[in-house]
Amino acid sequence: MNTGANVIYESWNLDDPSIPTRSALYNLAPVGIGTGLVESLTSYVSRLAAAHCISPAVLLARTLVPIIGKEYWLRGKERSSTRSSILGNSFSLPAKVVNGRGVIAKDWVTALQGLTLRQDVGFLTMLPWAAVFPQRNLLRSTKVWCVTCYAQWRTNNQIIYEPLLWTFATSKSV
Repeated sequence: MNTGANVIYESWNLDDPSIPTRSALYNLAPVGIGTGLVESLTSYVSRLAAAHCISPAVLLARTLVPIIGKEYWLRGKERSSTRSSILGNSFSLPAKVVNGRGVIAKDWVTALQGLTLRQDVGFLTMLPWAAVFPQRNLLRSTKVWCVTCYAQWRTNNQIIYEPLLWTFATSKSV
């Protein structure tokens, strides 16, 4: 019979555990980084909002606008007793420049990098190409898409998104 006088118990490590930094929003991976079909930032924001089960307008109002500090993003049109933001019309002039190479794109990238802890968000805009392409007439004034691409992605169970390439203006669309 052991009285416990000579029993050695294992020691416990009482140091605080190392807990990695948490992001405020999901660390959602963008589609197509490093390819010609890289996702646009407006598409990424829509997918990020869907991953959080909220609309892009709610994501904008509750997370981005407080960081960016530009209240004009919340102004929208009254429609059938609902209030929308500029993102409600995802290709209005202010929304389309989110994919561009100017201050608005920089603001959004900085805010989203902080919220998602992703450092590749800037590649979803034309910011890396700012020294190469002019800002004027860079982006389309209307939204376009490829029905064949969407059908093929759906058939192959791939992520449905809007490539940055689709936002570029062509000589015919300017």
